[in-house]
Amino acid sequence: MTTIDNIQDQSSEIEEIKQTNEHSNGSDIEATDVPKSKRRNKKTDQDQLNNNDSKSIAEEINSSEQAQAKEINSSEQAQEQVQVQVQEQKEILYPQILKFFKLSPSSIIPKFATEQAACFDLTACFEIGDKIKCIAQSQNETLRRVTDRGIAIHPNERFLIPTGLILDIPQGYCVEVYIRSGISYKLGLTLNNCVGIIDSDYTEQLYISVANNSGTAQYIQKGERIAQAKLVKLVETVLEETLERPGLKTDRVSGFGSTGKN
Repeated sequence: MTTIDNIQDQSSEIEEIKQTNEHSNGSDIEATDVPKSKRRNKKTDQDQLNNNDSKSIAEEINSSEQAQAKEINSSEQAQEQVQVQVQEQKEILYPQILKFFKLSPSSIIPKFATEQAACFDLTACFEIGDKIKCIAQSQNETLRRVTDRGIAIHPNERFLIPTGLILDIPQGYCVEVYIRSGISYKLGLTLNNCVGIIDSDYTEQLYISVANNSGTAQYIQKGERIAQAKLVKLVETVLEETLERPGLKTDRVSGFGSTGKN
């Protein structure tokens, strides 16, 4: 073959290679030459889908946390109710103990008169010849001797009647003392302070502060039940000053005696 023929063949091969490359480049351009706006739209759509998925997941997590919180609250409330019920059952099965100490062999043990009595009875404890502290009609403090009839209480006199007992009141409780209804109605005897309050840190003899509101002398005898008392659980109280005067809480618009008689 001549040199001219070789050159022509090489030129033909070079031309074919160029055409092949141009075709390949054109295909690549067609495949990759996508408008930027369309690419942005596709990216925006994908981001939106991702955001929606994230919101759905967050909502599911939030809903799950709320459900768990409700379950925890319900569980805590149920536990509190159970604890209250258990405490109530304990108080029924294991009543609070009130201890007492007898100052003399003649001191009478306090007791409940009936099975369902709200209070236990307290009795007068003294012997003939004992001297009982009182405020006489002269309004002077004095001592009066016990006779075989007992202790005489004249009208408008006030006496401290000994019980011969020291109560060991548990912390968080107090003892409330009332006059017995029969003594009050039949003899006109009452407590000087209407209701006696015995604190848990009072550890001396319990006295019954009695007054005679009748028009004649009344006698209290040794061993006579003159008062009744009960153990009372206290509510822990914190006193706090407020700078705002309390407003109306109901339709009550006035003070002492404002609700009338009927």
